Amino acid sequence: MTDILFLSDCSLSVEKEKNKFIGMINSIIYNQQDVNQNGRLTLIKFNDRVVPDCIYLSKPFKDVEQLVSYDCSGMTALYRTINYCLESKEEEKLNEICIILTDGCDNASPMCEKEFCKEIIEEMKGKGMKFIFLGLDKKSIKCGIELGVNLCILYNLTSKSLKATVEEINTQIRRNVPIDDVIDMSTMFGKMSL
Repeated sequence: MTDILFLSDCSLSVEKEKNKFIGMINSIIYNQQDVNQNGRLTLIKFNDRVVPDCIYLSKPFKDVEQLVSYDCSGMTALYRTINYCLESKEEEKLNEICIILTDGCDNASPMCEKEFCKEIIEEMKGKGMKFIFLGLDKKSIKCGIELGVNLCILYNLTSKSLKATVEEINTQIRRNVPIDDVIDMSTMFGKMSL
């Protein structure tokens, strides 16, 4: 059983591609319902609101419904959202994966939050949490690397790339070992360099 904290960007820049975001999220949910029924999903949509929008809070995958709507507005407060969602985790051992889905980098959090974000990610990794960062461009992937995320996946919005990205995420969720890698699913050529 693996719990998933899914942080999904819903800033205005996502609006034109929100159906593909919904498709990616639903594909991951569908797969987890099949292989991880007792796992729990917390799905958070974020933009620059002070308190992110919680769609599901620790809901068993077997009870999760497919996402059908996805309102987009504002800017991307990635660091603030990560800090907000992780700072309350007090468990000593975490069997949890945090998936971060974004089309860009943070453009709304105070810069001081970036350092705190790096620290809290390291602390959570020390407790067993794994992080998967999905970015739409190399700049966002660089952001994931700078935060110390375990796995960064560069994707694009073609159906081939989205399918390969979802398959890679599901493979990583099934693995019970630490992951440290950067994968380019945008061109389907494997590892990328920045």
